[in-house]
Amino acid sequence: MINVTELARRLGSVVAGGSSSRSVGRVTFEDVLAYLRPQADAAEPTLSRDQRDLDQIDRVVTSLPRVVAEERLTRRHPGFRRYFEALPRIIFFYGRGYSSDAIASQMNFIATGFGVETVMAIVAKTIAERVDRPT
Repeated sequence: MINVTELARRLGSVVAGGSSSRSVGRVTFEDVLAYLRPQADAAEPTLSRDQRDLDQIDRVVTSLPRVVAEERLTRRHPGFRRYFEALPRIIFFYGRGYSSDAIASQMNFIATGFGVETVMAIVAKTIAERVDRPT
């Protein structure tokens, strides 16, 4: 059985992966998280991005189930399989401004706020990488 400290160390590169990995491309995972939470603050996301970047983020978000499958996120992160299965619901609550702990309490399986935060970071990082890929 793995303890919490070991789990945090293994996931540290995903959740808080240093400033250099966050700013590799035009779109960072913080931009994606801000884009996914527009309804918490205002009707329009307040990003310092041009419309083309926002359109590309939107395109990837609309195909998110396919992106999760293509990137094999459930295989790369097997401990979060149930979170990925509940991802539409998590993103719905996240977009409404719920905290990670409040989202976890809405899940019908044993979930934690840390798990929700981690999955949102994984998904946001994946979306940012997809947007920044050359086409």
